[in-house]
Amino acid sequence: MYRSLYQHPYWSIWEWCKWDRWDKHCLQSPFGIPLLNNLKRNPEGSPIPTTTIVNVWMNVESCCSFAPRHASEIPRRTNTRIRVLSFANEVKTAIEKLCKAPTDAAKFGTISQKWALYACHMIVQLQAFASEKTFDLYSQSPWVTGSYMSIIASRSMEMGLEILNEGGHVSNLLHLYNMLQQLKVPCPRIPILECLCDILSPAVFPYSEGRPTRQFDKMVRVTNGLPLFGSSTRTYRETKLNTTTKACEKDARIKIDSLSCFAYEAARRQYVPSTKFLAEITDKRYLTKKHDVRPNILARYTPSEILLRAKDQIAPEFEG
Repeated sequence: MYRSLYQHPYWSIWEWCKWDRWDKHCLQSPFGIPLLNNLKRNPEGSPIPTTTIVNVWMNVESCCSFAPRHASEIPRRTNTRIRVLSFANEVKTAIEKLCKAPTDAAKFGTISQKWALYACHMIVQLQAFASEKTFDLYSQSPWVTGSYMSIIASRSMEMGLEILNEGGHVSNLLHLYNMLQQLKVPCPRIPILECLCDILSPAVFPYSEGRPTRQFDKMVRVTNGLPLFGSSTRTYRETKLNTTTKACEKDARIKIDSLSCFAYEAARRQYVPSTKFLAEITDKRYLTKKHDVRPNILARYTPSEILLRAKDQIAPEFEG
């Protein structure tokens, strides 16, 4: 198992692979690969840290959960390595289809050059990962394959959210749909648009309690940061509101991290839980504290309790 870890493709690039550019070379950050970071940071001959011992134990236990005790035993479930390779190929195919959108006039406006470049990088990374012919004990461990499955899912979700409101199409659609509903125009209620109006209401309908019932044109301009007409002079004046047409920018009104805890905590933070996330799954009163409350949370809740609460928090994102 350890020999296969030392032969891992990312083992040799760990030294120069930094947080700000790892995604251009590897599908997963070397810092998030089970055991690799622990062994790299522990010089030979130095005392073994407790975290390394715990990680070794977790890896061994995860291997015991699927490895047959005898050669005659037939595996009861699909090999986890095969599952993650199949998932990688499925995601790669889906991204390739979406990258062909420029040939479709209806989809062309939703894809930016920056997003297309990032998508091409991920296609190459998925192809390289799927072509690795490795089926040793380490690579088949549920912990290792699960970490790959998680990073593929989180990065895919992040890519989808980045083009959610590219060009303001989604917010404009919701404003149009809301106007038709408020004016009682013959228009059927569309469940998915009703759901999006509820979820994105604070961002799409700012400064209004619920959905707007009048001044629809003004609300669209406020949402998109467009100039408004003055009430008396009828001259244009610029608003000071953030725009929603740049979904992945820092000043976007519809923010990626507020739409998916999973994508933010996994893809953006590399499984280092934010204080906000820990407070939301344990005790929301910690959100009002100014000091670092993580030691308090870890002293009050066991790791198993935190994991179960995190699962309950994230699961709805996959249930639709």
